[in-house]
Amino acid sequence: MQIGCWRGQVAAVGRVAGVVGLIIWTSTYEAAASETKKVDQQAQLCMGVYKEKTKDPDRMAQGFAACDMWVTTSNASARALYGRALVRGRLGQSPEDFRVAYQDLSQVIQRSPEWPNAWSVRALINVKLDNYDQALRDVNKAITLKQAADAPPDLNKEYWKRAGILFVLGAEHHSIEILEKALDDAKTLKSLGVEDERLPRFVVEVQANIDRLR
Repeated sequence: MQIGCWRGQVAAVGRVAGVVGLIIWTSTYEAAASETKKVDQQAQLCMGVYKEKTKDPDRMAQGFAACDMWVTTSNASARALYGRALVRGRLGQSPEDFRVAYQDLSQVIQRSPEWPNAWSVRALINVKLDNYDQALRDVNKAITLKQAADAPPDLNKEYWKRAGILFVLGAEHHSIEILEKALDDAKTLKSLGVEDERLPRFVVEVQANIDRLR
C-alpha cells in the first residue's frame, strides 16, 4: 500500500539631498524590485511544476532548476526551502532528490519547529527514504501540533499517513500491537466521518495481517 517572504533586505540609503540622493534611492529601489521579480518568477516556475505533477524529464529538470534558483535568490528562505522539498518529494526519482528534500525540511523545522506541515511532509520524505521509524516520529509530531492549534487543520490526512506507516512497520516487525494501532487510526478516520473507498479495504488488509500473526 502506498503511503500513500520573500524577505529581500533593502539597504538603508542614508540621508541624501537633491538630485544625487534621488538618483541613489531610485537606483536602489529598482534593483530591489528587479530582484524581487526574479525571486517571484523562480517561485512560480518551481511551484508550477509541483501543481502540474509532470513526468516529462525536461519539464522536471526545468522545475528543479527553478527551485534551486529560488532557494539561492531568496537567501534560502523557509518558504523556498519548503517549496523545493515539495517538488523534490513529489517529482523526485532518486534517493538524492529525497535527501535534498529531507535536508531542506530539516532546516525549515529548525527555524520553525511549530509548523506542522513541515513535519508532515518530512514524514512522507522519510517514507520514500525507507526511514519508517523516523517517519512515524515526524507524523506524530505533526498530529500533536495540529491538535494543539486553536483551530486545528484537517487531521484526516495525518491519520491516513500514520495508519499507512504503522501498517508497514507492523508487517516488517511482525507486530500485532503496531498493526492494531494502524486499525485504531482507521477507526479514528471513520469516526471523523471520512468516506473513502480505500478505508474498508485498508481495514481488511490490516486485519488479515493480524490474523496471520496470531
